[in-house]
Amino acid sequence: MARLRQETQLCHEQVEKLLYAEQIQNGTLTNDQYIQLLYVNLSFHQPLEMAIRMADPAFFAGYDPFQRSKAHLIIQDLQMLRLPVPATQRLCFHNWTNWQLLGAAYVAEGSTLGGRVISKCLQKNPSLCHTAGQSRFYAGYGDQTGYLWKTFCAYLPQQAATQEDQIVQGAIDAFQLYEHIFYSLSVSAGPVAAL
Repeated sequence: MARLRQETQLCHEQVEKLLYAEQIQNGTLTNDQYIQLLYVNLSFHQPLEMAIRMADPAFFAGYDPFQRSKAHLIIQDLQMLRLPVPATQRLCFHNWTNWQLLGAAYVAEGSTLGGRVISKCLQKNPSLCHTAGQSRFYAGYGDQTGYLWKTFCAYLPQQAATQEDQIVQGAIDAFQLYEHIFYSLSVSAGPVAAL
């Protein structure tokens, strides 16, 4: 875990900045930016969850992918805003190994932990408090978020075996995928058009 934090720190900071961390914290995130974040996160989480469910079930048994599913929460947020929901997502994680997927899961679980902080910021944003402030996605696992992060932190090293390099690379690639998704949605005609 220490190696993951250290070797992905720069990628983490870049993605946080890209995904409007400053605007979220200072309460200036706009409705359009919030909507963009929902589509970016859906484009990341949905294919990751699909890939993990299609991977070796024994390997991911301690991860409990159904309990940790987040894509349906993003879809609920989009539906609450009466926005279109893409029918399918790109298979971004096709041919990733179990260990690479575990690295990507580290990114997903870390974002869920951070989502609790984001949720509080969104509730204080005067222009978003009635929409984004009610976000199911950013609420994460609710009161179980801290506990589930700790169980993930215990689970990941047990699965690492001699594949630490693959896990770290998977996390780095996942952060870079977040960047790619963000830019691809930004230059498209609209968030849905790029999916």
